[in-house]
Amino acid sequence: MSITDSDKLHTHHNPVSRETDTILGRGTIPEPSTPHIGKGVALVAQAPSFVYIYARIFQIAEMTLKFLRNTQKRSRMSTSPKPEDYGVGWICAVQTEYVVACESLDEEYPILPTSSPHDDNVYTLGRIGHHNVVIACLPKDKYGLTSATSAAKDMLRSFPSIRFGLMVGIGGGAPSEKHDIRLGDVVVSSPVGRTGGVIHYEFGKTMQNQKFERTGALDAPPTKLLTALHVVEALHQRKGHQIAESVSGMVDRNPRLRRKYQRPRADTDRLYHSAFVHPDHDQVCEVVCTGETAQLVQRDERAVDVDDPVIHYGLIASADRLMEDAQIRDKLAREEGVLCFEMEAAGLMDCFPCVVIRGICDYSDTHKNDIWQGYASATAATYAKELLNVLPAIKSSLVPASAVVEGPRRDLDVSIYFDMAALD
Repeated sequence: MSITDSDKLHTHHNPVSRETDTILGRGTIPEPSTPHIGKGVALVAQAPSFVYIYARIFQIAEMTLKFLRNTQKRSRMSTSPKPEDYGVGWICAVQTEYVVACESLDEEYPILPTSSPHDDNVYTLGRIGHHNVVIACLPKDKYGLTSATSAAKDMLRSFPSIRFGLMVGIGGGAPSEKHDIRLGDVVVSSPVGRTGGVIHYEFGKTMQNQKFERTGALDAPPTKLLTALHVVEALHQRKGHQIAESVSGMVDRNPRLRRKYQRPRADTDRLYHSAFVHPDHDQVCEVVCTGETAQLVQRDERAVDVDDPVIHYGLIASADRLMEDAQIRDKLAREEGVLCFEMEAAGLMDCFPCVVIRGICDYSDTHKNDIWQGYASATAATYAKELLNVLPAIKSSLVPASAVVEGPRRDLDVSIYFDMAALD
């Protein structure tokens, strides 16, 4: 019987499909042109058996990998952290911020089966690096100081081991000659002078030319967080950050997020002169203000060696209502050094030790738009993740080493080593 006929006969009785044969490169082996006697001919004659063995090994490897993945999943679910195992609290104000907070988790845990009857929060639980993190979002359309205070107190009651928190989301920027703040940049609260990084002000929903009253400064973030800010800022100076790349990776992994969370076009980042007020609140800025090029502040493109987005450290002003006054914005930026305006932090700083991280989505003026909200939320969340990655985990909330897979959401990798000499 020729080698080709033997090969066909072997294929007929072989459970491996012809498709697999083709993929693995198995085909008919031509007769040698001259007869050869010895081990070489025997090895060629046994080639189909080698292919069958290879195919069986691949099949066994696939089954083993599936088994190990399922075992790993069941193991993690059965050893999900308890409430006292969480050391980091993350609070968002609106759904846009909440989505990217959840997407930032390296691993998401099942929800807790029970909760306190006195806790109105609904939590998302997970892991970032070696930290167990609990995420809460304020009730729908209930943002502001009071809601933030209530959410923080409920979280601390249900998760007693939380040692520090992150207030992460969007805010309005206060650009100045000293601080070239642009849409998509990130502002991080940090002490300035005798202030702890956040000041509280009141004057309702400010419109052009209304009065402003500062009501005081609030507690500084915990020392551990301030130290981590110092470390991550130095790391960014040395090696740069990966925020833009991380946001791009997020929308690539989950294309459903692309429309809302990818970086908008650069020409939608418009800073108008302070005296120019949006003329018609029934129409969006893109319709009625785009043609007012004389009212635009002319800004140079950022240098290629500057990280974009830029991370700014300094003072954040917090009130219970929205800032929409460019002239008061400039006054506070000039006299107080304010970099950003937001609406929740003043409700947290004295009861929930945290750092406030805000992605800039507008310029705190009358020219509001939603175009940059998704991307600004994503840049803030990505910075928060980089901050956690330089912080050592608190001992009481340390993730077991067996539960940590290095890198974001990486599947278990199984390699099978095969001794070819043993088949001779």
